[in-house]
Amino acid sequence: LAEATALNGALSRFKSMKKSIRQSFRRKKKPAQVKLKTNELNATAASNQTDEDEAGCSYDEVKPVERAIVSRSETLPLNAGDPLQSCVRVLKFYHANIISSTSGTDSLWVGTNSGDYSFFIEGIILVYAIADDAIKPEDVCVLIKEIRLQHRAPIIDLNCVNSDGSSLVKGSSAGAQRLLVCSEEQLKTFSLPLMKAQRFKYKLTATEGSRIRKVELLTLRSLIDRKVYEKFVAVITNQGELLLFAAASLKRLAKANFTKVIEFEVNDVVGISSTVVSQQGELFFLRAGGSEFERASLSAYQQSHFLQQHNF
Repeated sequence: LAEATALNGALSRFKSMKKSIRQSFRRKKKPAQVKLKTNELNATAASNQTDEDEAGCSYDEVKPVERAIVSRSETLPLNAGDPLQSCVRVLKFYHANIISSTSGTDSLWVGTNSGDYSFFIEGIILVYAIADDAIKPEDVCVLIKEIRLQHRAPIIDLNCVNSDGSSLVKGSSAGAQRLLVCSEEQLKTFSLPLMKAQRFKYKLTATEGSRIRKVELLTLRSLIDRKVYEKFVAVITNQGELLLFAAASLKRLAKANFTKVIEFEVNDVVGISSTVVSQQGELFFLRAGGSEFERASLSAYQQSHFLQQHNF
């Protein structure tokens, strides 16, 4: 019995020692494994950070950083010769849905130099509806709404168009209508008749750093089938650039320089200010010296009456 008790005690001590040794080896191996895992985690984090940086770089390339635009009311007073803020820049007549979405109304649209644009109901038709035939109706315009754009940028152009960018035709029911507002800084659309801002817009000054000088709606037809066409918006900037946008989504499609801009020389300024764009995509501007004009075309179809070159 005494020998059995001694043997059990020795066996217990042996098991305890064996367990202690095993735990010691485990403690020695554990830091190495933890260090290895830490290195792997650091490497994974660094790889993820690199991927995020690359993704951020690509995202920055797709969507450039917008510049801060100062409101015109916060700038210095107007210089001598500058037009007043109340100066009218655009006057257009449209038969658009400004009161009801089902019926159009003859309206007058006014855009000013301070970023305000108003539209009036042309009272002639309304007076005809209630006046006697022997009484001459008065030409009365009733103010409906006045909207002021952000930064008070001058209005360059106003266009009431259909949802696909095509021009409005009186008497036709093409569906939803919208207003395309072109200021010196951006292109923006509003739904009619609610005048609610839509998501289709492009901030030219904030992204490109240039200002809009002229805008024209284009209809470019196919060279094979003249019945196939697409609608675009052509924009001329103060840096001699021509930008082409899709009329429906205002997505920028192309950008090109059509004049030589070298430190804004006088000839270049004359060329930019004299540029005109036709609805068929024909571009005309004065060359150096102002005695000869140059023609460029955005359409593959050659206009026969534009092929001759003339000198002044």
